[in-house]
Amino acid sequence: MNCWFGPCKQCNLKHNSLLHCDNKVSNDSLQAAPREEPAVGSSQTAMLHSVAVKKRDNNSCISLTVQPVLLSTALVEVADCNNKYHTIRALLDSGSQQCFVAESLCRTLNTKMLQSTVQVTGVGHCITQSTQSCEIKLRSKVHNYKRSLKCLVLPQITAQLPSLNVNINFNIPDNVTLADPNFYSPYEIQLLIGADLFWELLNEGLIRLPTGPCLQNTKLGWIISGPVQTKSLRINQIQCNFTQTLNVQLKKFWELEEITMPINNYSKDERACENLFSSTTLRDGKGRFSVRIPLCESADSLGDTFTLAENRFRSLERKLARNPEYKKMYSAFLKEYLDLGHMTRIHTYSFPTYFLPHHGVFRESSSTTKLRVVFDASAKSTSGKSLNDIQLTGPILQNDIFSILLRFRRHRYIACADVEKMFRQVLIQPDQRNLQCILWRENPSDPLAIYQLNTVTYGTASAPYLSMRCIRQLADECNDDVISQVIKEDIYVDDLITGHDDKNMLKFICDGVFRALSSGCFTLHGDDGYHEDGRAGQPPAEHHGPWGIRIVLVLQRLLVQETEYHHTLAE
Repeated sequence: MNCWFGPCKQCNLKHNSLLHCDNKVSNDSLQAAPREEPAVGSSQTAMLHSVAVKKRDNNSCISLTVQPVLLSTALVEVADCNNKYHTIRALLDSGSQQCFVAESLCRTLNTKMLQSTVQVTGVGHCITQSTQSCEIKLRSKVHNYKRSLKCLVLPQITAQLPSLNVNINFNIPDNVTLADPNFYSPYEIQLLIGADLFWELLNEGLIRLPTGPCLQNTKLGWIISGPVQTKSLRINQIQCNFTQTLNVQLKKFWELEEITMPINNYSKDERACENLFSSTTLRDGKGRFSVRIPLCESADSLGDTFTLAENRFRSLERKLARNPEYKKMYSAFLKEYLDLGHMTRIHTYSFPTYFLPHHGVFRESSSTTKLRVVFDASAKSTSGKSLNDIQLTGPILQNDIFSILLRFRRHRYIACADVEKMFRQVLIQPDQRNLQCILWRENPSDPLAIYQLNTVTYGTASAPYLSMRCIRQLADECNDDVISQVIKEDIYVDDLITGHDDKNMLKFICDGVFRALSSGCFTLHGDDGYHEDGRAGQPPAEHHGPWGIRIVLVLQRLLVQETEYHHTLAE
């Protein structure tokens, strides 16, 4: 049947013009590369903005006919810290409630910036975070006008303006001094002047140009703004809705909330560690664990380390001689090591023997040991291998810190403690102690002595696994499910962070955890505990020391890399 009406006036196809719509392509996997075409002219083409996307995002490509619009820009002078003025391009925006400055300009001016966290809401309720503010001294290039602006700092204000070169055949009057003589050329915007100053800048005088834009007189000069009448400008735009961040966050949320089942998805090496621990671990009369170092290859593959350890020790000895107070703490630490039976002096050794270089780490914030001696099990022997190279690290037995802190925040009453000398409460079986030898003497006039370390040593690859595996074993042996769960889920490194909504129940948990860990010779240590009403909790009577540490100290220690904390914390 023949239609009486003609084809579409837009595309010349056989449908009514009222039914015409622009070509729209929907694709689940759209990829394109950015390209830039010549500036606007007689045959005008615009930049093609393209984004490479993956299949999980929905994208559309729409052909539009867009007329370019000039935004009001001005060249202004701003002062640096030495009161030297720099010329920049500013954007005048009466739709903004604040003035904004680019972070790069602040660095150029060496401007003092203040911490000021503000959420900036833009078009489509898009939120940008500004964390700093500053004051900018501004003056006009064409009039005697000065003003100080309080600005929020952003990494970038906008893209270069205008986005394309513009035809400048506007017939601007000769007596007009433009605020931005190069308004037609794209350039970086480093300052945005908002409505708090915009209307103050306006002077009397408005000129409508015959080709579209308008000229407005201001204290900064005449600004030009408005649509540019030119031939059709065809712009291909691609809109992409990315949901990856939201998906990742939602996935993490469900992973944290789901009930974890005891699934041992261990690798071959991790299963080997578990089998070795289960089949070889011993307990002495006090309940103390005696474990074997899990090795992935024979200790015979290690070469000589005596010369390396000796050279490192002599360097350390010179450092100790220059700092008597440091030497005093270092000697006291190793004397305690010896007095507690954690190391033993030996007079002979045979191959294979691994000598651990050692040095001190000073911890001013520690409430117990200001200086700790740490041992370097990664020092290479003459064979090119170190003790850590031939060790297995074992599976991870602790929950992640984020999960622990989320549970911790739910409790009305809290208790915190750390396991005192956690690694050193676990013995290494005697036939492997030759892999943990050190050189030491208190006085340079004494002969160099050799000591064997008898316990799990921090600095060795398997130390975290061995100590936590012993803690986990005590939890498995505990008859109370609540106590067992607390030990398994609320310990991170050597810190126990737990709580409960019932005060009496929390005291019961504290007593139970203390008894369970004491059965393996692990002792809890800390300052006074705190709960909801701020009063110090009373430690159980049979405890050797008070239970818990200040909540702010725990959170500072665990979140120092993620959180800004400005209070001075007492020891």
